[in-house]
Amino acid sequence: MSKEGDGGFTFGLLPHSEQNASGCLVEKDDNEPSQKGRLVYLSVEGQMDAALAEVERNNGEVVSPKHSIGPHGFRAIIIDSEGSKIALHSHAE
Repeated sequence: MSKEGDGGFTFGLLPHSEQNASGCLVEKDDNEPSQKGRLVYLSVEGQMDAALAEVERNNGEVVSPKHSIGPHGFRAIIIDSEGSKIALHSHAE
């Protein structure tokens, strides 16, 4: 992720190449981490085990270890270091 900023706000731009989908995390004073609400999925394609190790190394918590979601691949649910619930997803185990 790269830290970017312009026009009075800061955001983290998620890696991407050419026309591939990406996303960003916006830093705002009125945003609060939450375990309620929408469950955001982040792709960790082919690197689920490494991503889960990083969660714990960076003061997060794995609340649902890697598990199959049928034809859609695998996911794990974590609480990040700021207290937000996030799903990690990979088609490959």
